[in-house]
Amino acid sequence: MYGLAQPFLGILALKKSNAFVILLGIGLTVAGLILTPLCRNRLSMLLLFGLVLPLGTTGLCFGIVMGAVTPFLGEKQAAIVSGVVQASAGIGDALMSPALQRMSDSFGIRATMSATAIPFIIMVPVMIWIGMTNKKNKVVTNQIADENISLAAMLREAFADRNYRRILIGFGTCGFNMSIIESHLFSQYISYGIEKSVASLTLTVYGMATMMGAVLSGYLGTRFSMKNVLGTLYAMRVIISLGFLSFPNPQLLHLPQPDCLVCAETQLFRRLQAL
Repeated sequence: MYGLAQPFLGILALKKSNAFVILLGIGLTVAGLILTPLCRNRLSMLLLFGLVLPLGTTGLCFGIVMGAVTPFLGEKQAAIVSGVVQASAGIGDALMSPALQRMSDSFGIRATMSATAIPFIIMVPVMIWIGMTNKKNKVVTNQIADENISLAAMLREAFADRNYRRILIGFGTCGFNMSIIESHLFSQYISYGIEKSVASLTLTVYGMATMMGAVLSGYLGTRFSMKNVLGTLYAMRVIISLGFLSFPNPQLLHLPQPDCLVCAETQLFRRLQAL
């Protein structure tokens, strides 16, 4: 849902503004964070956790955020600032993962998710100011819409470009890779018997590496060809992922072996259901 909704919210950003879409994303995200712990059946869980929250985070995706802040930047600063903005995503992993884990253990998931909504609410006046500033300075955020180019024509022109098709495939693998890490790595470690504190620490290291790598790639983008920078990053990702899969988990050498990994994950899921 996060991926499918991005083109449609991108169109909405062209028609309205990036600030409008971000405010919409904040509202949906806050609603999802506060209401999800109140779910009592699968349908409500699917609607809130599977639809409302992903739509909210889509409104806060990298492209929309950069579209909102780019008018304040010059062309030379755009690459560096994009790296900084992307690096901010690692703050959640580096700083919030252990804090959220401790809060969840102490106060429960409902209080934790409700507290997580507070930073999003704080963003509201910031985005209102950005939207008013852009409008005051007559920053054009819907140039394509003003040129009366239809969505079908934009898509035909985009997919006719070989470079666009390649970058689309590249970013698709990027999203696939990061989604696996951010969504399943923690629970996978838990299923192996690794302590929650250690598992959350891995996300802290992951977030710190994300921040440093994003800033560094933004800087390298100003010094070298962007295609060479991206190509090197993706090649490193392939090598690191293969290396990660090739090493056995040392914890498994000292833990009772389950009949199968599926059984271990099923047991974990049942425990979570019981909680």
